[in-house]
Amino acid sequence: AQLRAWKLQVVAANAPNPGQDAPLARGKSKMRQDVRIAGWNAQRMSKTQIQFVDSLGYDVVFLLETHDSLNGMQHYGGQNRLLTAGPPPSDDTAGSVGVRLSEAAARCLNDWNTIPGAGTRAIWIHLNTTAGPLIAIGVYVPPDYRRNPTQADILGAVLKFIQGLPKDSMILMVGDMN
Repeated sequence: AQLRAWKLQVVAANAPNPGQDAPLARGKSKMRQDVRIAGWNAQRMSKTQIQFVDSLGYDVVFLLETHDSLNGMQHYGGQNRLLTAGPPPSDDTAGSVGVRLSEAAARCLNDWNTIPGAGTRAIWIHLNTTAGPLIAIGVYVPPDYRRNPTQADILGAVLKFIQGLPKDSMILMVGDMN
């Protein structure tokens, strides 16, 4: 199954790493495509699994509940191809996410980061498109017995983030909501 979100022309940009003030090199891509976005709770990820994800042909795949398996793999396969929220805290070992981008999507990435208040459990990307800014969010919400953070903590942080986005943003959220 595929998610056909928009028929669009992508506008290319290179995003700096979070926290850097490097200018973005923007340009136009002549490519037209359907944007294919998915989420996968694989519990842990390896380079072999990431290569499998690449073979599926998606533009954006949010990797949910990755534990610490993405540590050291930031940008695996090319600049901005694998973005990670970082290692989870020791008392929340499952709580980390990442996102795998196709080469085309990586060229269209304008910005990305974790969602404030959600720790390493939620990550967002901003892709430039001719249809307007596309903000895609990947979130791993903890089971209801977790207390630090709680489901309400994570969902509240995501809601606050979404409410702060420009009104013309197209927003898509993928997640493991437990």
